[in-house]
Amino acid sequence: LQTLNEVDQEFMKMLLEPNLESIIDVATKQCRQVITVDTNALVISCFRFLEALLHPVDRNLRANERALQTELLQTAEGKLTVELRMKRVVIFALVWTFGAAVESESRLRLDTELRRIWPDAMPEAPPVPTTAKESKAMVGQVVDYSSKMEDNMLSVDRTWVPWSRMVEAFKMPESFRRIEELYVPTPHSVKYGWIVQAMVPGSHARGGMRGAGGVI
Repeated sequence: LQTLNEVDQEFMKMLLEPNLESIIDVATKQCRQVITVDTNALVISCFRFLEALLHPVDRNLRANERALQTELLQTAEGKLTVELRMKRVVIFALVWTFGAAVESESRLRLDTELRRIWPDAMPEAPPVPTTAKESKAMVGQVVDYSSKMEDNMLSVDRTWVPWSRMVEAFKMPESFRRIEELYVPTPHSVKYGWIVQAMVPGSHARGGMRGAGGVI
């Protein structure tokens, strides 16, 4: 994170140094991983993602964020605003690096640990499910939300927004040649597409052809 400005670096140290060890312990020892991932690789991925979120490629956006941050840090209330936004950036990065490698059932453990550490920065906790079907339908873990990082991360109205609200309405094309040309956006396609773009800033990511109906 040496590419970040001094203020961002201080916030990162304040948030991560006392908490990263317990988060790593939960993610690697208490959660069941889909595949075994080296802890060092997870830490590196997390820091690279943080850098991408905090260091946008767009120079104008970066300059605007720096100016707004400087203005907010002039008051005690503004400092709390910046700290809350930083917490959400860190939480988002942790969930999509350490949390991305674990089984969906284990994500709740990581989510619970993050709520213990930063309760003021987390989305509203989901109700306790009474059935397996209810559990799958629940929205409330960080993985279910976007923090709208593509906007100015320090904006006053920053909040967690369910990915489902960011799905554009599907419009049937007037004509198409093959069924795989149809693309129906879903919460999954929106969030995974956004994550890929954020992790590969300023570059082009290549993938295979979409499946029928929009499977990516």
